[in-house]
Amino acid sequence: MERKSGFDEFFRAFFNPACLFIGRVLKRSDDVSDMAQEVFMRLYER
Repeated sequence: MERKSGFDEFFRAFFNPACLFIGRVLKRSDDVSDMAQEVFMRLYER
């Protein structure tokens, strides 16, 4: 349970900055949220 709580805090703190970064790299907003979620899912699985 502690791992989930810690990851939840990490996700809340860095999801928006990750979206901004991905949006700048891709220069389009269609897939930004999906890509950011994919990044966080892969981090959580590790």
